[in-house]
Amino acid sequence: MEINKFLQEYFTQEMLPPLDRHLAGFYKKRSQWGKRDRAVFTQNVFDSVRYFSSIVLFEYAFARSEGPEQLFAEFDSREKMINAFLGIRGDVWGEWLKIFQGTKVKKSKRFEYYDFYFAFETIERHLLRAGVPPFYFASLQKRAAQSAWEESEFISFVQNLQKKSPLWIRCNKDEERVLSELQAKDYEYEQGPIAHSWCLKSGPSLKHLACFQDGCLEAQDLGSQRIGLNLDVAAGDRVWDVCAGAGGKTLQLASLAQGQAQIYATDIRDFILKKQLIPRMQRAGFDNFQIAVWDGKSLDQLEKGKRFDKILVDAPCSSSGTWRSAPDQRFRFLQEELPKIKEIQLGLLNLVKTCLDDKGILEYATCSFLVEENEEIVAEFLQMNPDFVLLEMKLEGSPKEDADTLFWAKFKKKN
Repeated sequence: MEINKFLQEYFTQEMLPPLDRHLAGFYKKRSQWGKRDRAVFTQNVFDSVRYFSSIVLFEYAFARSEGPEQLFAEFDSREKMINAFLGIRGDVWGEWLKIFQGTKVKKSKRFEYYDFYFAFETIERHLLRAGVPPFYFASLQKRAAQSAWEESEFISFVQNLQKKSPLWIRCNKDEERVLSELQAKDYEYEQGPIAHSWCLKSGPSLKHLACFQDGCLEAQDLGSQRIGLNLDVAAGDRVWDVCAGAGGKTLQLASLAQGQAQIYATDIRDFILKKQLIPRMQRAGFDNFQIAVWDGKSLDQLEKGKRFDKILVDAPCSSSGTWRSAPDQRFRFLQEELPKIKEIQLGLLNLVKTCLDDKGILEYATCSFLVEENEEIVAEFLQMNPDFVLLEMKLEGSPKEDADTLFWAKFKKKN
């Protein structure tokens, strides 16, 4: 019942906040809850949001003795899904949640219905089992066609959505010390495909490690690490991290040049630069950087005449590539917002291109699988800027690797 009350409070807000932030506020009012209680509740909340649309569809289809696909047109928006959810009893939601979590619920007509439905597998049914809202089916099929995925790759991508991405970590410095501490604290990890990178399989929170507190170690998704590596930052480079946020890629760029590059980091949010990026850079021992608040609308706000060897535009996006780690993004971003976000993405590229050195590299990146935010932005940028050429573009992560899904494209000016 508590899960249902939490979900009702969350989904009836005018603007959906990040799920983890809403959970933090929820726990502040329940200081008596122990660590185990919180862990179980958190898992159930995240799974409820992960499978939200499918549970709604299955309950109404079950009640009407129909197939879920017969209700797609009826539940073709977030608003309609939420309104339908509000009509589901807490005990019924709990029963469906157990079923989608893989529990065989004995003497349950709903489990029998679920089991019978998934006895025959189709792409559509894989999407439903993974909790993909039907209004995203066409977008995923468009991605599969764009990337020329085999059916097995498409299924692998969808199945990955049923589980959280593993935690990837990266070494800023003193790798021998980092590995020694990981081993001493019984962390289970595997070497990643990138140097100085590992996939963390198990272990306590990183914040308890001295090497993390000293800035030797950072958490950074595998695809995100590749985006930073693409710029091939070297000592003496002038680098602009345009949408720096909390500074994950900023740190990596500084680390790649061993602190010898000139890093310029901007973001629209002053608090995130001051409260997160600056402390992280200082903790890692990097001081050759500048920050500035920038809304991405005009270069007049920035220091005039600045030129850069490397520019990274990790643009605002739908965050659809992070659905595994942040299932709430399936509902926080509305598809009708896509034209506006594309306008912002293309606008950023067209602004910062004027600050690129003649021999420099401009990289565009998103944490999205949507073709509209990726390949279509690349095509539009090149059409608008015939003096630029595309060097390479790629979709990283799932389904090729066990990580979030990210996209990047690299440009340079024509000789």
